[in-house]
Amino acid sequence: MNIDFFKEHKKLFVSLLISCILIIVLPLFLYIKFVLLAVLSVILFMKLTRFKLFFKKHKILSVFLIIFYVFITGTSVFLIVKSIQVSTMDFPTERHYVTYMKGIVEPALHFLITASDITQMKSDNMNTIQVYFSPYLPSPFYEIENIFTLGLIKEAKNQGMAVHVAGQGGPSPPPSDTLTNEQINTYTVRALEWAELCEECGVEYFTPLSENDLVLGRNRAVEWNAEILLQVRDVFSGKVLTQWSCWSDDDSADDLNNQTEAYVYRVMASTDFDGVMLDFASPTPFRMKYLFNMSKEKEEGDDYRPCSLEEMVKATSQAAEEIGIPIYVGEFYVETGEAPLGLTGDRLIFNEEEHAEYTTKFLDTVMPYYDGVIHCFWIFPGGGIKNTLAEQVVKEKFGEY
Repeated sequence: MNIDFFKEHKKLFVSLLISCILIIVLPLFLYIKFVLLAVLSVILFMKLTRFKLFFKKHKILSVFLIIFYVFITGTSVFLIVKSIQVSTMDFPTERHYVTYMKGIVEPALHFLITASDITQMKSDNMNTIQVYFSPYLPSPFYEIENIFTLGLIKEAKNQGMAVHVAGQGGPSPPPSDTLTNEQINTYTVRALEWAELCEECGVEYFTPLSENDLVLGRNRAVEWNAEILLQVRDVFSGKVLTQWSCWSDDDSADDLNNQTEAYVYRVMASTDFDGVMLDFASPTPFRMKYLFNMSKEKEEGDDYRPCSLEEMVKATSQAAEEIGIPIYVGEFYVETGEAPLGLTGDRLIFNEEEHAEYTTKFLDTVMPYYDGVIHCFWIFPGGGIKNTLAEQVVKEKFGEY
């Protein structure tokens, strides 16, 4: 390759050099820079190898290459535009804490939530939107998700909603007994990253890791909570909550064989936080026994001795009152169809009318004793409440508080 070769392709090399400088200098995510540089290298390859001749000789391969690079380029451009749009979005950073928390969380498809969805949530008497970030999603997917997460936070603030941001503990964290210190350190680093972002955005409520007992195991979660809380308070001045799934392998290994005892234990372990959240998963055949059946007998195969929902709610509410912190439902949902990705498990599947009936019973039982409820799933297949009878129930019940 001699000097004449460069002279022959002078314009091409100059334009590519300018493009490379712009990509490096512009404040874009690192992975987008790599993708764009890769696209430029392909353009260079096509020019220098006389792609027309290559296409005639390898038509099928060429078509696939064209489709692939069009997709990559299109996706990159979309993400660049989205990231610029989010980073330049104006929004209020003043905090507005709610007297009674009434909200929604879309843990799986929050990147599809639009401004009109938030408007509809407000018309349903909701005042809070709960948003999850991923503690264990690998790069570059973690960075991609963050664009949409920040966009949702800013839009919610624009519409006057309070925001609760939490690290997503589910749906499929690594088994707690296989977690390494390196993995746990990743959870800590990302929690602190998001605590700083939430401080910049004026987020009202922050949870370092939701369902931490499910992720870390109950005993290790208590220890981690104590450590991370001090670090979060150094960078975040809003209210710091802790959120429990109320189940871990530790509970079957000791005397916490009662569902109410397991919930109360977690409330009492949340003393230093500004509030505690308890998650109520979609009913299994077993859960139905303790939610709306007063049977006290433990059956073979049951993880806990059944108890009533009202008994559990009163006991946890009293425990929260004793330590002087508010108590919320962090997640509550009912499945109305087979959920994607095999997330349904042994849970009961409700039709739309049963969904509304169960939601009514749950809210009537919980809301008088708790300081707020977050309903889980807005548009998620097999559980989202948007434009359903359950949404009307939520609107009515939330309107009473």
